[in-house]
Amino acid sequence: MDSLLWSLDSERLVLLTGARQVGKTTLLRQVEAYLIARKERTLFLNFEDFWSSGKSFFESKESFLRYIAREYGVELTQGKTFLFFDEVQYVPDAVSFLKSLYDDQNLDIVIFATGSRFLGQKRLGSGLVGRGRTMRVFPFAFEEFIEAKGRGIDLFFQKEGIVESSFLRDTLLEYRQFGGYPAVVFANGREAKIETLSRIASRIFETDLLFVLKWEDSLHARHIFSFLAENIGNKAKIENIATRFHLSSRKVIRALDFFVDSFLLHEIYPYFTDRTREYSDRPKIYFHDIGLLNFIRGIFPGENRADGKITENILANELVSVLREGDSLSFYKKSNGSEIDFIVRQIRTGKVLAIEAKSGNKDTVPRIFHSFREAYPETNGWYVSTESLFKERADIQFVPYWYMAKILGL
Repeated sequence: MDSLLWSLDSERLVLLTGARQVGKTTLLRQVEAYLIARKERTLFLNFEDFWSSGKSFFESKESFLRYIAREYGVELTQGKTFLFFDEVQYVPDAVSFLKSLYDDQNLDIVIFATGSRFLGQKRLGSGLVGRGRTMRVFPFAFEEFIEAKGRGIDLFFQKEGIVESSFLRDTLLEYRQFGGYPAVVFANGREAKIETLSRIASRIFETDLLFVLKWEDSLHARHIFSFLAENIGNKAKIENIATRFHLSSRKVIRALDFFVDSFLLHEIYPYFTDRTREYSDRPKIYFHDIGLLNFIRGIFPGENRADGKITENILANELVSVLREGDSLSFYKKSNGSEIDFIVRQIRTGKVLAIEAKSGNKDTVPRIFHSFREAYPETNGWYVSTESLFKERADIQFVPYWYMAKILGL
């Protein structure tokens, strides 16, 4: 929230991107309320409402200006106006629409927009480069989840190790079950949380998918999504998925692009020192939210039959949520199949960090660390995740997976 308020006087365009239900609209409403209290002129438009109600969209910037003048009495050339555009991806060619408003120097405006889809790097890079600021909004990381429960994560960490408590155990279990969507976190009780996840999934499949894909293709995409939920942390092999569901590779790629562009899945590519090679192999797939993952799989821990993969996915999310601009997250795999789950490359420090995701509390050093050290001597951080063990052995640190991002200082 503070960074959004800072943007009021420094930016003319701020984009909040992220999945549905992560709190983007809430943030917009909070900024709007702050400005109203300051007696500023604001206008809030939800473009999904336009689409769902069958209203026609604006053919041009001029038609938009005429519309808000007629419907709201707002002339954007007469006094400063703060515009709030929710779910702007429903505007045909949203990037061109935002660009045309931003580039018109006759308009005294500041635009805050949210997008749950198609405002990722591919589109922004070609259309809005150098214009405004983009901010990602994620489901709650575990530290934020703890804070939502009224505690601070540092209460459970001391120099001597992790402070065990029933609150920490129960909170970790709840997070591993139901994830970090704010609406789910604040829902009261197991049934309410599952119902909230059900509504989120319905919006994805019954609204968003249909907006982008044909009905038949949307059904195939649902099957692909379920298949990926059973194979988290594995490579998304297009040909194998296409064969399994009797689809063309093009349709599989289109479905995967939808899930990634909608911030439901994220991809982690292999690590190479030659960065032009990093995208030459298929990525590993992770879900942005553990609760949605468990809902799609129809299994909630303690029933969890993929405990180690859940830990790996949570650790991936923790790392992705705190990467800074220019940083990268990759995985390393040798030809014999052995691998390191995560390689973090920090652009500002030049550091390369190797992180292995493990369940339990063993302080065993992965063998692959030795070969990776020989191949990439520039690596200067070695970490193994645990459940609650915190210790250092030689130059390798063993850190609870839910505390890893804080320890790394990303």
